[in-house]
Amino acid sequence: MDTNAYLERIGYHGRIQPNREALRGLHRKHLLSIPFENLDIHLGRPIILSEKAFYDKIITQHRGGFCYDLNGLFATLLDELGFKVSMLSARVARKGRGFSPDFDHMTLLVQLEHPWLVDVGFGDSFTEPKRLDMPGPQADRGKQYRFTRTDGWTLLSRRPKGNGVWEPNTCSACGRESWRISSLDAAGNKPPQDRTSRKAAYALASLPTED
Repeated sequence: MDTNAYLERIGYHGRIQPNREALRGLHRKHLLSIPFENLDIHLGRPIILSEKAFYDKIITQHRGGFCYDLNGLFATLLDELGFKVSMLSARVARKGRGFSPDFDHMTLLVQLEHPWLVDVGFGDSFTEPKRLDMPGPQADRGKQYRFTRTDGWTLLSRRPKGNGVWEPNTCSACGRESWRISSLDAAGNKPPQDRTSRKAAYALASLPTED
């Protein structure tokens, strides 16, 4: 992977060190530069789970992607820059109640002086990493986020500032065995390939702004 091309793609020109400041800068620049999108499914193109395919799509073609593409490639970048990063299975909160199946979403765990949840592949989420061992709320773009433990999963909830209602967002398998992209097919866990899946009900491309 051409690390310099990746950093140029996201417009990151800060220091390259495996620390909290660099992680925050990389995470924010990534979200502001690379869209969350599911267009390949609607174009009838196969979803290929490989770092090479992710790089070609996102860096060479200047495309976006969904969680496997975006978090998968970002994990590779962080690893090459010296961060200790793990891929985690995650589940997404459904409207009403309950969560989607295991491996429906991918998040990242980065271990620095404290553990941090990283997610550049959700579409509508936090812009900077969130510290997993912080018990209180963490502010981000007009919202608050917090972590709680439920049934062996780490639940991320959020609420608008000033609103007392916490809404579940995602559950991540923190503390469980991490996995790699290459292990997904072997485990029978594959991304959506057609429009019948929840992630592909309609064509979507989104990119947050500085505002």
